[in-house]
Amino acid sequence: MNPKQIQFLGESIYYFHTPSEFARRELFYPVAVGSYEKVRDYRIHRKHYDSILILYVADGSLYLKQNGTLYKGESGDMLLVNCYGEHEYFTDSYAKLLWLHFDGNSSVSWFKNLTEAHGQALRGSPRCPHMIRSIMDGIKTGENEYLLSAKIYTLLCDISAFSESQATENYSPAISEAKTFMEEHLEQDLSVEQIATAVHFSPSYFSKIFKDSTKMSPYEYLLSRRIERAKKLLLQTRFSMDVIAERSGFHSTPHFICAFKQATGLTPLKFRKLNF
Repeated sequence: MNPKQIQFLGESIYYFHTPSEFARRELFYPVAVGSYEKVRDYRIHRKHYDSILILYVADGSLYLKQNGTLYKGESGDMLLVNCYGEHEYFTDSYAKLLWLHFDGNSSVSWFKNLTEAHGQALRGSPRCPHMIRSIMDGIKTGENEYLLSAKIYTLLCDISAFSESQATENYSPAISEAKTFMEEHLEQDLSVEQIATAVHFSPSYFSKIFKDSTKMSPYEYLLSRRIERAKKLLLQTRFSMDVIAERSGFHSTPHFICAFKQATGLTPLKFRKLNF
């Protein structure tokens, strides 16, 4: 478990980490992490190196070639690499990098979901350099594997959230307006067309940007808000199931009971009897 340290070219440094079998099965774990300063002769070409790689460009520029596509990252950008497949990255001038090879848990799935939505060249969150350095420090000091896994998980969440906020930034007012409209009309039989019209988008385009922003379709979001209203009414009133179903926007009491149980695992009556 002791990391191996290698230092060269001034400020360039990296550490290796060997995970336990438990970490390989259950956790995110670092494989290697470090920082480099490289000049134009720097080029890495691999057939594979079983891990996912995050390359944060602190200064200069870096190119990534994978699956026939060439990506460029400049200062503040991030390049994501699936090292299970052939890949190449290089600089034609100068690059100062922070990087992390990691694996385990749902690493490949995370990479696939994020890059399918946003590509392999992203704008990096301002918090990412600190997070990568924190993982580096954790390996250097022999930090507990659970804490290392938590740090990687936090980094991945930060990358995902920042990428989504960048992608949907221009639509945030419309998404907020749509949510308010739905909240104010929960009791009504709303359609996607009605919600889209309220925020001046076509139904198909609205559905796309809403799901990009919230990870839920407008219908899924509307249903979740209706379930939340029903929960409050169940706990804070003695209204009948018929009244709660109506005030929560469900077509009928049987539909309400079925939807509530599917969402919570409990019938409305059993939920009402819970103590919080």
